[in-house]
Order: sequence, then C-alpha cells, then structure tokens
Amino acid sequence: MAMIDRTNISQLTCGIRFEKSFRISDITGSLFDTVLHHRSSPFGTDFFPRFHELDSQNRVLVNVERGYYLRITTSDIIFQYTIFPDTKDLDGEIAWFRKDAVEFILKELIAKNRIRNLMRFGFMISHSVGGENLGGNVLDQLTSGEIKNADQFTFRFGNKDTTADALTKKGVDDYVNRITTIKQTGEADYEVVLDYQYYFVPPLPNADEWSPNPFFDRAMDSLDSKFYRMINPLLSKMVAVA
Repeated sequence: MAMIDRTNISQLTCGIRFEKSFRISDITGSLFDTVLHHRSSPFGTDFFPRFHELDSQNRVLVNVERGYYLRITTSDIIFQYTIFPDTKDLDGEIAWFRKDAVEFILKELIAKNRIRNLMRFGFMISHSVGGENLGGNVLDQLTSGEIKNADQFTFRFGNKDTTADALTKKGVDDYVNRITTIKQTGEADYEVVLDYQYYFVPPLPNADEWSPNPFFDRAMDSLDSKFYRMINPLLSKMVAVA
C-alpha cells in the first residue's frame, strides 16, 4: 500500500482570526503597501503581482500562476503558499513560511497596526495524492446500497485538546482543534489536510504577547507522529493511492 508523507505536501496556509473590526477596511491599502514594499518584507511585487477587491471588506493580493494569495477581511488575515512537487528543499520552504512569512504578518501587519483580540491561529497542511476512488464503495456500504458508485466525497472530523496555557494560567481556557479532511478534487485527485488550530479563550489582546514558534513545533510534531500514522490506514479504505 502506498502511503503519504511530507513529500506529498502541496500547500501551507496560515489563517489568523481576530475580533471583527471595520477599521481594517480603512487600512487595508496601507497593510498591502507594507507587504509589497517594506524593507523587511519576504514578499514583494513579484511575489504578489495582482490585487483583487472582492468587496469593500474582502481584498486579496494574489499570484495566480503560483497559487499564492494573501487575503485581508475585517476579521481575518489568510496566507496561502504552494509547495511544488519539484522542490529540492522542503524543510527550507516550511521554515521560510513559518519564520519569515508568518512572523512578518504577525509583527508588521497585526502587532504594529494594533489589530487586537486574536481569536484563532490556524495552520493548514495540505497534501495532494492521486489514486482510485474507494470512497464510493464505503458510501455504498454505509447506506446499504442506496448510494452506489459515488464519484466524489469529503470526509472530515476533528479532535480537541487542552493547551499548556489552559492548564497553568488562571482564567485561560485556550485549546487546540485538529481537523482532518479527505476530499476528492478530481476524477483521480485527492486532497488530504491537517488543519491545526489554536483558539484563544479569552481572545489574546495583543499579537506580540504570543509566539507562534511552539505552536508550529507542536503542529509539525503532530503531523509526523500522529497524523500520518492515523491517516494512512484510513486513506487505504477510501483511496487506492497511486
């Protein structure tokens, strides 16, 4: 049986949710100028050559050819980065994402612009795999034959854990939610995702009061020590991985 591992990683996505603020609509232009032109920016105009305004509260810098985007809304900043199959330094790409790109977003966009009350910090690790659809067979069995030969499916579940801060700090109920998704995206294409989310309860007033490095360490450790061990036997029942 073929198995997935880090070599199947296709995208890294970071999503930061904060308390809704309509002030963000007024400063989005300034935030994007920082991304494109700040002297310490890991991005720049070549990285994000295009801008889209979906509406007054939802604006995006995008690189369509590479599959990158940075979206800013009145309650979220989301950065998606593509890992290509021919990459020669996967560890370096992951390190750049977390230490250069995400730390720049936290420091220069969120902390310096006084975007307050962080509610959630999410890290999605997406994998692309090809193979034969076995999910239809599973649905056939689960529905006693009512659904036969299904050619698309999504399987999703979550697990919640307490955090060290919740155990040691008075009045803190932070927790981690690990969401697993197996989704058919084409006739023989599948996306397998670990969405590792940190929830701040109560919301974190200032971004500079929290370091993402231990979070990323735990997320990658969970990926290697738990996720692959769990997902491969499950995947074998739904997808005959090529």
